[in-house]
Amino acid sequence: MKSPWAPCIARIFRSCAGEAASPEAAAVSAVAELGGSLKMTRLRRRGLFSFKELDPTHDAAVALGEEYLEHQMVYRLRASESFQLAPNDRFEQIGWFGQGEIPFDEMPEDDKVWYDQVLFHDAMLRGSFAFRGRKKLRE
Repeated sequence: MKSPWAPCIARIFRSCAGEAASPEAAAVSAVAELGGSLKMTRLRRRGLFSFKELDPTHDAAVALGEEYLEHQMVYRLRASESFQLAPNDRFEQIGWFGQGEIPFDEMPEDDKVWYDQVLFHDAMLRGSFAFRGRKKLRE
């Protein structure tokens, strides 16, 4: 499944997270794989979420286990900076979106709960979500 891209957020590609020394290093590594460049000192941790996948056959459970953590990192671009990534089989850049424009209907259900707070209100969040496949059961 390809991951969507929203403004100013670098989501850690979970396959890299276990190999890196820190969530910041994982984000820098994942972005470098896509042809981008980030300064690790400008990455900010904004969320830590635990997930429980109740369908052991779902892709997330197979790849990550039935319970896993996800660090959410924000990298704010300066007006003078440009940023492009090269799409590949794990990632497809679908555009840049402002507040109220993010296509949540194309994204995992938990994203609607926290994206706005993190991206546009600079909140730092912690929480947990349970899914059965693509269906969010609780937050």
